[in-house]
Amino acid sequence: MMSTTEGVKDHLNTYLRIPQRIVAINRQGIENSYLDPENWESLRLYFFSQLKIYKTPVTIDFGGINGTYIVVAQDKMGIISPKNSYVSGGTHPSHPGQRRLYIVDEQGKYVKIIPEQSKPYTPINLPWFKTAQDQNKQTWTSVYPYLYIPTASISAVSPVYLNKKFIGVIGCDLILDHIGLYLQKFQFSPSGKLFIIERSGDIIATSTNEKPFVGIFKDNKTGKNIKLIRLSAIKSSNPIISKTAKVLFQRWGDLHKIREATSFEFNDSNNQRYFSYIYPYQDEYGLDWLIVAVLPESDFLDKIHTNFHRTSIFSAITLFIFAGLSIVLAHWIIQPIKDLNTAAKKLSRDRFHSLDLDLDLKLKSILNRRDEVGQLGEYFQAMAGELALSFTRIQNALQESEDKFTKIFRSSPDPIVITDRVQNIFLDVNPSFLHLTGYSEMEVINHPVEGLCLPCDSEKVSLVRQKLENQGYIHNLEFDWVTKSGKVKTSLVSSERILISGRDCVISVCKDITDRKKAEENLRQSEERFRTAFENAGSGMALVSLNGYFIRVNRALCQMLGYDSQDLLTKKLTDIITGEDLPKDFDLAHQFLSGQISYQVEKSCLHKSGKIIWVLLNVSLLCDVDGNPLHFIWQIQDISERHEVEQLKNEFVSVVSHEVRTPLTAIKGALEILAAGILVDEPQEAEQMLKIAVSNSERLLRLVNNILNLEMLDSGKMRLNLKVCDINIMVKQAMETVRPIAQQKSMEISYSALDVLNTEILADEETIIQVLTNLLGNSVKFSHAGTKVEIYATMGDKEIIVAVKDYGKGIPPDKLETIFERFEQVDVSDSRQKGGTGLGLAICKNIVQKHQGKIWVESILGSGSTFYFTLPL
Repeated sequence: MMSTTEGVKDHLNTYLRIPQRIVAINRQGIENSYLDPENWESLRLYFFSQLKIYKTPVTIDFGGINGTYIVVAQDKMGIISPKNSYVSGGTHPSHPGQRRLYIVDEQGKYVKIIPEQSKPYTPINLPWFKTAQDQNKQTWTSVYPYLYIPTASISAVSPVYLNKKFIGVIGCDLILDHIGLYLQKFQFSPSGKLFIIERSGDIIATSTNEKPFVGIFKDNKTGKNIKLIRLSAIKSSNPIISKTAKVLFQRWGDLHKIREATSFEFNDSNNQRYFSYIYPYQDEYGLDWLIVAVLPESDFLDKIHTNFHRTSIFSAITLFIFAGLSIVLAHWIIQPIKDLNTAAKKLSRDRFHSLDLDLDLKLKSILNRRDEVGQLGEYFQAMAGELALSFTRIQNALQESEDKFTKIFRSSPDPIVITDRVQNIFLDVNPSFLHLTGYSEMEVINHPVEGLCLPCDSEKVSLVRQKLENQGYIHNLEFDWVTKSGKVKTSLVSSERILISGRDCVISVCKDITDRKKAEENLRQSEERFRTAFENAGSGMALVSLNGYFIRVNRALCQMLGYDSQDLLTKKLTDIITGEDLPKDFDLAHQFLSGQISYQVEKSCLHKSGKIIWVLLNVSLLCDVDGNPLHFIWQIQDISERHEVEQLKNEFVSVVSHEVRTPLTAIKGALEILAAGILVDEPQEAEQMLKIAVSNSERLLRLVNNILNLEMLDSGKMRLNLKVCDINIMVKQAMETVRPIAQQKSMEISYSALDVLNTEILADEETIIQVLTNLLGNSVKFSHAGTKVEIYATMGDKEIIVAVKDYGKGIPPDKLETIFERFEQVDVSDSRQKGGTGLGLAICKNIVQKHQGKIWVESILGSGSTFYFTLPL
């Protein structure tokens, strides 16, 4: 039981020292102007980082005399938020007097408000604030209830002064339930109990599930917890704890009389015997508790009674055998030694220790003997001489080893410490340790390790002790710890148990890796930023190995090429990039690796579907710290649309150039003949030349007008003059325009609109007549003489459908999809003869689409074609 209470005491020392350490650091930070209580958000995030580092406290907070309140907490038991979640908030200047609590993420950013905890809050009226203000020193509060949370807590508090003016209180809270959870982990006896009480007899914590309070008085109007009804140990629901407490008060009356650890026994009403050990626990900040362990006698006597008979029989047999063997062995071993014993006793112990091996007369007489005793004496003398020589060598080697160790210990750039494992105090530290921690040698040597509060994680400290106990060493265990100035450092610690002058010690070597951890974190953040930019880039991105394989690709590139990332990572550049100049690309890449040129090129790539897409490829080189190439970084933009536009522009210029050159050549030739005077005497031939020039001039004028009209339609410069028009009138006007051409070929043009009840539409009359004229003109020009052209209008779904049907050559199936494109003609040679430019149907399509209509063609080769277009009513 003594070791159990010692273990509880050690845990309380570690557990309770951390809140006081945090309070001291924060108070000094504000008073020395390292922390600004006016910077509400900065101070909240600083408290949050402390809470994550130390882990022990439940709450770290600051209450200002002006009503300001800042708090961070971890709800380890899930009382007001999910278990182990972080909570933060307070009375912000934007909502003074109104506390708001939020669930926060791992970086301390607000995630979700906790509505039921957002209530009026004034810290200056609360117990923890008043305790620090009244006592005017760093101390512990008495046990009190949280204002709005049904639990019992205790706080480390300290008043804070700035320029000798009281400005508020720094606090760090613990919940008593956590101490109880720790006591429940002790399994020192099947039925034994552990509990901690105050001198008044009120319970602080027990190894049972019993709470340390009976109830809480609450203000029904405000919902605030006013008073905590404490549970006296005498009234505990556990009979062992209750009986033990009664015996304590019966024996001592006033528990303040217990000033040292003591044990006692008592019997309960069933005459069951109990053993109890009580240990007073106090600290420098005013705690005064009693740690009590109770053990029923039955827990350890049952096995003793069971095995007593068996052990007695075995003991008797063993004693009999041992007695017989002892008699035989005594005579066999001791007798020869007796013969030398008289001479050996004459050797002076002091002289032997000083290695003076002169022998007296009795030893010489033994050495003169020729029997086994004489030989043993000679061996003894020789052995003594060898021992003296070895002892001298060992002393010299030991001195050299100590000198080497001292030089290494003192000059090592890494901190080295030697501690007493049992007392857990510092025995020696090197200058590197003092420099790194900021402490002086006087503050460290012979002081408890926990007193400096260096390690942040008490659970990891317990793990180290357990490993040293079981295996005797630890290797490269990562620790976060706090220097005297409050800075958090990270080290790799290796420790090993050693014996120094019979003392159980631990030597520890620390490697400061704080800068490396920061660099690793910066690298991780940099890689995360690169990954995010790489993955979310709007253009295609890829990492490509020096031998041409994809290493990494982003979503935009996968979508561009039609592959998923797994498929694309199995491809080489030669599988994706097409073109005859691929070998030239490899030459460019090798020059790029040597740093001679930059690399940007337009390439055609093969889509997974088989289509070709054009891309603009920008290549940069990623090297290691020594400048050695690692891989390429590709940035890829899809320029297929731009490439198509450029190709269409080139084709347009080529076709227009040809279309312009043909009539100009005819005009030029006819005019040159007339200008030469060759046909002066041949008026009919001259007239024919003039007709050729006029005809080609008209054709050239139509081409220019069509190009201008098409450009105006595409650019939106041609605005439709929409008004109510009659489709019948527009058809008849178009028929009158084309009729002279039809009459020359003896062709008939007819029109019918029998089922159209309402022939009025909203349209631009001139452009619709242009469409009708163009379609009628094409039908007449490309139909056989003597045939007819039919126009008819029918009703559709909220639209009028106009059809122009001829009985000419018809259109091949492969031309039906492209005939409405610019400069697309069914028969180029025939179109030339008939003055076609290949732009008429493109203009018709553009005009109809601007009227929100559709245009298409149906044709049977050799039987004629029917052009349809729709106009909405």
